Amino acid sequence: MFGKIILLATLALIAWAMVARASQGAGPTVLYTVKPGDTLWSIAVAHYAGDPRDGIWKIARGMPFDPPSTEFSIRGSALSS
Repeated sequence: MFGKIILLATLALIAWAMVARASQGAGPTVLYTVKPGDTLWSIAVAHYAGDPRDGIWKIARGMPFDPPSTEFSIRGSALSS
């Protein structure tokens, strides 16, 4: 009896692992082109909900600085541009 329970639990776990998939809750990555007059603050306010400082941190982490670029990815953007 105990062996059957272990076998059923193992099969259920395997079936669940095959069905489980990654969450898309973060949203799609958006490629943003910096325009004249844009600031990190204005981009963060437009694309991230909540405190803009969190958006600035995410943008700064994702920006290529060497060489400087006018395009960067915004991960999990609340809005698309």
